[in-house]
Amino acid sequence: MYVPYPHGNGEQALNATSAVAAGAAILVKDQEVTPHWASTDLLALITGPQRESLAEGARRAAIKDGSSRLAN
Repeated sequence: MYVPYPHGNGEQALNATSAVAAGAAILVKDQEVTPHWASTDLLALITGPQRESLAEGARRAAIKDGSSRLAN
């Protein structure tokens, strides 16, 4: 879950787009993060089926040979 800083040039949201596009994350606007949101949407996210789909997206998007790429 990415909650980009609401000020600036939008670079934090831009940095999150690849993870969101891969199905590995969600993007939530700062003003949407409220106690009600946490008790409903966030709770559903961490306990419901979307959790597994996000995990699968993260597995697909992972760069598994990152250390060897960096070394070479």
